[in-house]
Amino acid sequence: MLYPKIGIRPVIDGRWGGVRESLENQTMRMAENAAKLISENLKYPDGTPVQCVIGCTTIGGGAEAARVAEQFSTQNVTATLSVTPCWCYGTETFDMDPNTIKAVWGFNGTERPGAVYLAAVLAAHAQRGLPAFSIYGHDVQEANDDTIPDDVAEKILRFARGAVAAGWMKNKAYVNIGAVTMGIAGSFCDAGVLQKYFGIRAEWVDEVEILRRISIGIYDHDEYEKALAWVCENCKEGFDKNLGKNLPPVITKSKIVPADKDWEFIVMSEFLGASMLLLGVSVAAFVVATSLLGRDAHVEEEYLALMERRERQEARLGQLRDQASRDALTGLRTVEDLLEHGRPFAVAYLDMNGLKAVNDTFGHEAGDACLVRLADALRSSFPGRAALCRMSGDEFLVVLPEGDEREVGRHAGEALEVLAAQPVEGVGAVSFSFGTAASGCEGESAAALVARADRAMYQSKRAYHGRVSGGAR
Repeated sequence: MLYPKIGIRPVIDGRWGGVRESLENQTMRMAENAAKLISENLKYPDGTPVQCVIGCTTIGGGAEAARVAEQFSTQNVTATLSVTPCWCYGTETFDMDPNTIKAVWGFNGTERPGAVYLAAVLAAHAQRGLPAFSIYGHDVQEANDDTIPDDVAEKILRFARGAVAAGWMKNKAYVNIGAVTMGIAGSFCDAGVLQKYFGIRAEWVDEVEILRRISIGIYDHDEYEKALAWVCENCKEGFDKNLGKNLPPVITKSKIVPADKDWEFIVMSEFLGASMLLLGVSVAAFVVATSLLGRDAHVEEEYLALMERRERQEARLGQLRDQASRDALTGLRTVEDLLEHGRPFAVAYLDMNGLKAVNDTFGHEAGDACLVRLADALRSSFPGRAALCRMSGDEFLVVLPEGDEREVGRHAGEALEVLAAQPVEGVGAVSFSFGTAASGCEGESAAALVARADRAMYQSKRAYHGRVSGGAR
């Protein structure tokens, strides 16, 4: 997001030959301290700390003022705070950008007090029709005192708070929901004032728009349900002042919402009003296409097309999530996907025998065929509740929920029998070694249990040289 920033302008006495040089560090420290004060105490509406941009150079004359102005023009600086500990040239150093909000902090110090520059530069601002806020401390400080007095800090923060608010509103819209103000003086929207003084435009939305969105469902249904649940939980319903009254038809016929639906309608109205004022991410896909980009006769068709596109996107997202949790070659799940579920289980850790020899002798396509054949055998031999995954090149893991070592070992043996009966053409029968383990050891993590089965597999592989094996704990 492009946040409105506050530019800190370090203004300095531009006379070289000892004067300027002696003030460089003090002036930059003032700028840095002011930026730190603002960023640590103020936040944007979304909670992000307010951002400040310190000038790339101290400003002692017109050329440096122009350099800093160019720097600020690329950073969305909407307000500037000029800081100085000394006397400086006024019109040569002041902020002459007509679009920024301006303030000047003159340091009240024992040497070269900033009050002189403050008075001069404010006069320059007034002459040019560029108003600026004046900030000056009540008490005199030592020249080397880097602290910001409380009264100065309060003034800087008040200025920065207002400047950020104005910057945040710039190029946004004041949205009127409903165009009639019942004749209340001063309550109408003056578009000219909003544009001239706040830099925002005015828009009008008739209240019937809320009814339209309710009737065809243009809102985020999940977010509405959350809002309604919160209201029902936190807002206690008061007494019904009209209960038992014999109201005239002009009133009873005016109420189009049944009494038992009042809360739903009230929450929905407020929810839709908020979505029109501040377009949230979750509702943006609905509202932008159907409401904000064109209020015409084709809105229902656009809405339905948008919903269809959203369903396709959600289906595609589900496919991508599933693909991310599966091995591309065998279609088996990844171990990360399996072990995130905390149920008791038994595991078999399998290693295909002789894959390297198959790859070296017959090529990697033959090796891939053997791996696919092994995965198919595991699928057909283990029950439906089992979860299978490929750990690495020739290693597989089977997770059997609610199972024990004997059961998982028996199914692994059945997979070996399937492989023996269905050799890979040109290669022969595929086989594997395996080790098993089951949960139940107190304090043992899922990863530690899998590692135990892995060790058992290697023990059996060494002992039987790749023949049928398994079960060792």
